[in-house]
Amino acid sequence: MTSILCQVIPGKSHARFPITFEPSQIGLYQRSLSYIINGFYRHYVKVIAEVRSPTIELGTDKLYIRSVAHLTAEDAYRKVVTLHNPLNAPAEFRWTPVIGSKGTAFSIRPATGVIEPYQDIDCEVVWFGSCVAPLQNYFTLHVYSTSDARKVSGNNPLLPSESTQVLQCIAQVGKAKFKIPEKRVNFGTIPVNMTSTKSFTIINDGTNHIFYQITEPNPCPGVIVRPANGLVSIGSHANIIIEVTPIELIKFDIKIGLKVLGQQQQEIRVTGEVVEPELTITEVN
Repeated sequence: MTSILCQVIPGKSHARFPITFEPSQIGLYQRSLSYIINGFYRHYVKVIAEVRSPTIELGTDKLYIRSVAHLTAEDAYRKVVTLHNPLNAPAEFRWTPVIGSKGTAFSIRPATGVIEPYQDIDCEVVWFGSCVAPLQNYFTLHVYSTSDARKVSGNNPLLPSESTQVLQCIAQVGKAKFKIPEKRVNFGTIPVNMTSTKSFTIINDGTNHIFYQITEPNPCPGVIVRPANGLVSIGSHANIIIEVTPIELIKFDIKIGLKVLGQQQQEIRVTGEVVEPELTITEVN
């Protein structure tokens, strides 16, 4: 549809003729518009339009996330994926995570937004690492027309208004190198019905962050190991606290499992003997 259909153009001036295009289907449209000047000169203008579904190009459909060396372990696993709008109309997008049986440990920001024609937006993906966190997950990218674009399409059901793509995110944790100076924690003799505390240390002397987990934080009644899971940044260490509150007179030898992501399980032995306090009462003259 065009307007205005006719008009007078003064000398040394110009005129504009708006063209409104309302497509109903995906495809290539061509139409010739003929015009006459002063009832004599006849010619035409060809109008060409390619109607496509709203789309956004992903920089990659498989994003590998490795640790950033100069950041702490909590913030190290992050990477950017670029979204590009190749069309001449704004495109709106929305990310939704695909939740697996183990949940998800990934986030992406911004989760929604609008990309102007021929422009880019960077979305940052962060992996929140732990021994139980899944190392890969998927996000679905929903792309659809903005409100203004929908007005042009007339909300025609034959014109698709949404498309989807899938982004696979994979966290790559390097090989851990660590040491535990003392793999046996000896409490010696401790009193009954009182809490005794000792600890052991995990030292990260490698070039990758370490994620650890105590397989049984409460291996037996009266014994608590904390924290049950955590991380050790490059060049640092973590102290694992063992609290023993015995309620009977026994000798104990407990094995505590320590799991480091990507490594075989380690064993920490905790030994000691619970004794009854001895009191000596002396007579005071």
